[in-house]
Amino acid sequence: MVAAVVGGILVLAGILYVAGYLIAGDKVPRKAEISGVAVGGLSQPEAVQKLSVELGTRAAQPLNLTVGERDAQLKPADAGMTVDYEQSVEAAGGGKSLSPVRIFRTLTGGSAIDAVVVIDQPKLQGAVGELAKTFDRPPVDAAVAYKGTKIKQKQAREGTTLHQDSAATTITGSFLKVTEPIALPADFSQPAITDAEADTMVADFAKPAVAAPIKVSVSGAGSFEVSRRMLADSISFRPRDGNLVPVLSEKKLRRNAAPAIKKIELTEPRNATVRLVNGKPKVIPAVNGTTIAADNLKKAVEPVLIKPAAERKVSVQLTGAKAAFSTAEAKKLRIKQVTGQFTTHFPYLPYRNTNIGRAAALINGTVLKPGEIFSLNQIVGERTKANGFTEGYIIKDGRFRKELGGGVSQSATTTFNAMFFAGLKDIEHKPHGLYIDR
Repeated sequence: MVAAVVGGILVLAGILYVAGYLIAGDKVPRKAEISGVAVGGLSQPEAVQKLSVELGTRAAQPLNLTVGERDAQLKPADAGMTVDYEQSVEAAGGGKSLSPVRIFRTLTGGSAIDAVVVIDQPKLQGAVGELAKTFDRPPVDAAVAYKGTKIKQKQAREGTTLHQDSAATTITGSFLKVTEPIALPADFSQPAITDAEADTMVADFAKPAVAAPIKVSVSGAGSFEVSRRMLADSISFRPRDGNLVPVLSEKKLRRNAAPAIKKIELTEPRNATVRLVNGKPKVIPAVNGTTIAADNLKKAVEPVLIKPAAERKVSVQLTGAKAAFSTAEAKKLRIKQVTGQFTTHFPYLPYRNTNIGRAAALINGTVLKPGEIFSLNQIVGERTKANGFTEGYIIKDGRFRKELGGGVSQSATTTFNAMFFAGLKDIEHKPHGLYIDR
């Protein structure tokens, strides 16, 4: 009796299974939806075709990615993400199957599922690595600087470091599901010097420091002004131990103030040299002078930088300024005789008199120490009106043309010959290409 009942149940189940298989057919369940694309009631080929058309466009669209305020785009194909349309339709219940689960899903209408996405992991990791190059950046401190006498501020910026593994998971998990920008996981690091600290530095120091010139009195020599521009060019703002610190450079301050300092009575030091006197070398002694030392000027100026205009008055003392090349050093050279000389003649012309004479005056007194190199261009300098030269005829590319410094080539020829007979080594010379017998 029991066997008969069990056998009947099995027969009934078999009939229902066969009936379900026949009813299900090869159609996709009527309620089936794949990543938002309705494919219910379609045959498997029809569903694959519809899915590839409607989902294909979306699957090819670049993903919009963000980290903080920065953004980038990533093409799914570049990240190794593709949709398997056949597997997606099959997963939704498309096509004939002997699986009871598939038959039941088809008979009950199916449901919405995500498309099957195939991921090329090495390609995905490579794409995320490239994104890190875009998104990763160190924090940037706020900065303050002078441009002329105007104050320029650079805004602080937080640093970012992309979490590459988590970013890869976020990207694949958002593919085909998210249309708005995708925020990727990252660490954010704050700058040591904030915009608020830079604002305070500007208000408390940068603005008052260049608000007015500073008058400097020099005992027994007069006075001069350190202008706002001189001050601005001498001050920088540097990060130190997480703080923004103003730095007044004594060297820059002294150099920038040099034109103003020249207006007071200073004795310029003169280097010792050796000159021909009555045809014999003679040491011309060095002369020490007076100057305003860079460190003294800084010590005087620095305390009044943030004071109001009425209190921006200081005084400094003159100090001795030694010659760079002393008399003793000149004597140590033991220059005792003429080792080489040469004379050339030239027809009288005013421009020749001026230019050749000026070149000779600049060359005279040059002391060439052992191992040093003499350069006529360096000693004579650029042939300009400010340097004492006038227009005359020069030779260029084998032709005469009028230009400043005409005639200096004869100074070069004369010096070259004197050097030759002195036994010095010729490092380089450039003839102008036209022989002139004088």
